[in-house]
Amino acid sequence: LDRANYGFAAASNIEQDLNISKSTSSLIGALFFLAYFFFQVPGSIYAVKRSVKKLIFICLLLWGLCATATGLVSNIPMLMVIRFILGIVEAAVMPSMLIYISTW
Repeated sequence: LDRANYGFAAASNIEQDLNISKSTSSLIGALFFLAYFFFQVPGSIYAVKRSVKKLIFICLLLWGLCATATGLVSNIPMLMVIRFILGIVEAAVMPSMLIYISTW
């Protein structure tokens, strides 16, 4: 769902509220996937070396906070930071879930 949060916000006119241009909108969408791309492997390594359960717990809390914060933004840089952090958090959660399920 968080991948589509910005899409839902764009449909609700966040682009007009924050005066987001089309190029900035593309950058905001790409920041999530950029963070996801760069932090998926480090998240997996951390999950294997440390506690998978704790990582999943912390990341899910951060995931919910970031998804909620997406609806509370008041400027473009804040939205960019939140989307990037959201990508980092999700990048750690998905491989950790697979590691946890495979060792269950």
